[in-house]
Parts: sequence; C-alpha cells; structure tokens
Amino acid sequence: MLNLNGSLTKAGVDYASLWSEIFDDDFFIDGLKQWLSVGKIDHDAHHLRAFDPQSVPADDTAIAMRIAQDLRHNKPILGVFDEGCMGMYNAIIPDELLMPMGVFKERLSQSALYFAIQQIPETDGRVVYDWMLARGMMFHLGTDPAKDLTEVQVIDQCRMYIAAVRMADDFGCEAIGIQYQQGLKDLLPASDLVEGMLNNEDRPQLGARTGLLSGMGKQSCISMK
Repeated sequence: MLNLNGSLTKAGVDYASLWSEIFDDDFFIDGLKQWLSVGKIDHDAHHLRAFDPQSVPADDTAIAMRIAQDLRHNKPILGVFDEGCMGMYNAIIPDELLMPMGVFKERLSQSALYFAIQQIPETDGRVVYDWMLARGMMFHLGTDPAKDLTEVQVIDQCRMYIAAVRMADDFGCEAIGIQYQQGLKDLLPASDLVEGMLNNEDRPQLGARTGLLSGMGKQSCISMK
C-alpha cells in the first residue's frame, strides 16, 4: 500500500486509502462508510507538522549548505541497477529534479552485474568472508540452500560485493542501488549483506581487479534502495 500510495501521489491521482488488521473494527467500518457516501476518507493528521526552515539550528543549516555546495561542485553520479524493475514508480526520482542539484544518474544493468559476479574467483569472495569473521560477525549457517543460509550463499554475496564496488568505480559512482528482488532473485542470493557492507565505512578494501587488499577500506560508495 505504501508503494501504491506513493505512486498515486507522484502521478497526481486523487485516492483514498483504508487498512485494518481484521477489517471489522470501528476505524475500518467508519472509514468505509465515509468513502461510500462521499468518495473520500478524512484521516487524523494532527501529528503532522509543516517544516519550518527557521527552526533549524544554525550549525545544522551550515552543514546542509556545505553538502549542497559540494553536490553542485562535484556533481556526484548515482548508479542504479535496472531502475524501475520492481515497479516502484514512486521511488524513481526524475532526472530533471536531480540535475539542478548537481546529482546525476547512471543506469546500470543487472545482467552486467551478474556477469561481473561470475568473473570473481571464489577465493576472492572467501577473503571478504574471512574479513567479516575476523571482525566478529556471526553467521548462522545450515546445509540446505532451499531453507538455510549456507556458506556458499555467503561467499556468493561477497563476490557480489566485489563486483558491485568495481562496477561503481568503473562508472565513477558515488552511490549505487541494487534492485535485487526482481532482477536477481532467480540467479543469486539476496543482496542484503552486500548493501550492509556498502553502507558501512568499515568494510573490506578492494584493490586491483586481479586481487584484494586486506584491511579496512573507505570506498566512496554506498547502497541506495
């Protein structure tokens, strides 16, 4: 419903939403009656407050100004793998709104990401896996890939991490977004571990394409979703 409402709002379509856990409570019944009689539903919005720029502390305003100036000066590129493949029309920020802020999108291919993952040796993926184990991360592994998280699946996610960061570097991206659910769900393990590593500055450092560097890396790359 959140996705649908966001998409309708973006498209400028008038709509009403109503939901319930059991669909027989007063909130749902009264809302349905109102919609049937007048075609709209008035929801309680007393908790909403209009944003007041004057209420922002001066220090926070200065930080925001520096970020805005940096965006316009450096013109970051956001890499998005198969934008829109999940049907989230509401989540697609139009280029004409991003560009005036100095932000640009590079549309990347999930098939290219899949190919890149296949080029990463299992040994490189294991280096990333061992790095996380050394940091104290725990994996509750099983042996049935249909029901459990297996070590092979974790290694494949580590290979995805390497491939994604290197693709981001190839295209000069400051951030990347992997639309995993639709594009890669039939081919690879979930990308959640990859996104978690991308969003953490304490992560495995990548070296040349022929190998990995041990230690901590701070690539200028985060994951968007």
